[in-house]
Amino acid sequence: MKDYLRSGAICKEVREFGVTLLKEGVSFVEIAEKIEKKIQTLGGRPAFPVDIGINHIAAHDSPHFNDDRKLKKGDLVKLDLGVHINGAVTDTAVTVEIGTTNYRTLIESAEEALKNAIDLAKPGVSLGSIGRVIEKTIRGYGFSPII
Repeated sequence: MKDYLRSGAICKEVREFGVTLLKEGVSFVEIAEKIEKKIQTLGGRPAFPVDIGINHIAAHDSPHFNDDRKLKKGDLVKLDLGVHINGAVTDTAVTVEIGTTNYRTLIESAEEALKNAIDLAKPGVSLGSIGRVIEKTIRGYGFSPII
């Protein structure tokens, strides 16, 4: 349990650090390298490659070696990272908009869905129940969740 708690604490700190890197003109490779270095500096190991999905790419897009992509104004960025300590894996993600507020309601719906899921997550509550509250919250904003 100690490794999970430490991994989670590192994950949270690195996610917050990662958000500060998400700015117009910054390269995907630079973001990923800085995040992975921060994980290691804090005593963890990356659980998987840093994912930086932009706009229509919802998740699991990791920059490759010669990737020349850079963030642009108006990009909707989904940053996903994971940490492991002795096999105890934690995973976190955040969505950020670069320089505009066009997706404010979408981001708000995801944040509220997460809050509602966390509030419901207790021993004995099924994953299906948690999924339904996430879907209901997101649909309440007029969006459709990825299923």
